[in-house]
Amino acid sequence: MGVLSSQQIRAMLSETPPLVAGYSDIDEQLQANGFDMTLASIAEFTGAGRIGVSNNDRILAEPQELPFDAEGWVHLQPGVYAVRLNETVALPRHVMALAKPRSTLLRNGAAAHNAVWDAGYMGRSQIQVAVYNPQGLTLARNARIVQMVFFTLDEVTEIPYSGIYQGEATAPQAIQLTLLPPDDDEIPSLEIYRSEILTDICQDEPTAPHASQMALFKLGDAAETPYTGVYQSEATTPAVTSP
Repeated sequence: MGVLSSQQIRAMLSETPPLVAGYSDIDEQLQANGFDMTLASIAEFTGAGRIGVSNNDRILAEPQELPFDAEGWVHLQPGVYAVRLNETVALPRHVMALAKPRSTLLRNGAAAHNAVWDAGYMGRSQIQVAVYNPQGLTLARNARIVQMVFFTLDEVTEIPYSGIYQGEATAPQAIQLTLLPPDDDEIPSLEIYRSEILTDICQDEPTAPHASQMALFKLGDAAETPYTGVYQSEATTPAVTSP
């Protein structure tokens, strides 16, 4: 296991999907062996949570988002807060991550707590900020609060992250399909399309746009056994039908 250097992180920012997207200033955020993550929103807890043996017994504490003032600041009284980060992380199956508070946060009497970012995770994560300073702490929107450090696994994991937080706080995207002319040696019934992810649909949950390639093939005859597996309609919203 090793730690990604700044040059390795920079190179992976150009991959598809990028290791980190949605950052505002690479020169400020890219560090010697990590990447500074910034504050998008912050919420206080208004209810109790519950954790059981099974995830079916899990109840998350209700958060209430705190407003920034006209100049983009929010003052926090001593307590524990949920922070949503601006950056979207997409970890390959051979990379995991941890995050530690920036020293400036610690020097102001506060700390940041977080879980492990498992290999294969993708999303715009939440962390916890705990304010211990009796006088409180004032934070600015987009302030750098934690540094994420990326670790390479000795081998690609066979069980990448697939939990309920996969894809959290990322926006659905519009996809355009373009019919490509077939080559002379292709069968006449074959139609190949290029897919391009054009833009994010959900403006209040922004992520950096990605580009991808997808091939769709037209069968000679309709399939008698179409796909009916457990992943049918995965990650889609059920349609509402009239009675």
